[in-house]
Amino acid sequence: MRDVQLNAEDSTASCLVFTDDAGERFSLTISDEVRAALRRVFNEPGAASSSAPTGSSSTLPLRPRDIQARIRAGASAEELAESMGVAPARIANYAHPVLLERKQMAELAKASHPVRGDVPATLTLSETLATAFGARGLPFHSATWTATKQPQGPWVVTVSWHAGLSDNEASWTLERSGTGMHAHARNAVAADLIDPDFVQPVRSLTSIGRGVRYDEPMPAKANSDPGAKDQPSSAHDGELDGEELATTPEPTAPSSRGGGRTRKSTTPRWEDVLLGVRSNAKRPHR
Repeated sequence: MRDVQLNAEDSTASCLVFTDDAGERFSLTISDEVRAALRRVFNEPGAASSSAPTGSSSTLPLRPRDIQARIRAGASAEELAESMGVAPARIANYAHPVLLERKQMAELAKASHPVRGDVPATLTLSETLATAFGARGLPFHSATWTATKQPQGPWVVTVSWHAGLSDNEASWTLERSGTGMHAHARNAVAADLIDPDFVQPVRSLTSIGRGVRYDEPMPAKANSDPGAKDQPSSAHDGELDGEELATTPEPTAPSSRGGGRTRKSTTPRWEDVLLGVRSNAKRPHR
C-alpha cells in the first residue's frame, strides 16, 4: 500500500486528487458510496483518531500552515524538507503556491517607486537601479530579486549581486498605497542606490602603497645658491637705507668766509628767548 496526500488545490467538490511521495497523482470521484463510507467512519467513536496512528509515514513534523510560513520567510522547499527529514515531494503541494506568491511580489517590487525622504520617485525601482548600476559599472542583468515576508512583518524585496570579490545586498520594505506600491530603503546600500546625488561606487576600495615613516624630523633644505646667504634681501636693504637716511647728518656746505669751517649752533640766551631773537640767525651781508 502506498501513502498518498490530498492535493487540496486540484481537488473539487466532485473529485479528490492525491499524490504520493514520488509525485504520482491519483483521483477519487466522490460518489454516494464514498460519502456513505466517510460518514460511517467519522461517526464511529474514536475512529478518526485511530485512522492516523502516531509515527506513521503520512504525518509531518510541521503543520501545512507552518511550512508555508517558513517558505514565505525565505526558506526553500529543499532546505525545509531536509530539516524535517522528509522528501521534498511531501511538502511540494504546500510550498508551490507560496513560491508563486513570492515571485509575484518580486515582480511588483520592480514596478514600485522608491521613496526618498517623503516623496516617491518618478522612476520605478527597476529603472532607478538600472541607472545606478550603470553609473557604477555593475552588471544589472545579473542581479537577483527575492521577496520574503515574516509572519508579522511586511514584504521585503532584496536585490543581490556579485561585484569583484564581494557579495552585495540591498533591501527595501514594500508598502501598498493608493497610488501604487512604494519601496523604502532598509540598509545603507539601498539608500545609496536610489540617491541621485550619491556618485561613489558601493563598497569600492582602492589599494595604496605603504608610506615612509620618519622617526626623526627631516633636516631643513639647504639653499641651492651659496652666494644668496651673503646677499641681503631687498626689504633689508630698504630698511638699512632708511636708517642711514635718518641717522646720517647731511654734510654742510663750507662757508665762503672762514676758510671752510662749519658754523656750530649755539644755545640761545634767556633774554633772546623772551625777546624772540634767534641768536644763530644769519645777519645780512653789508
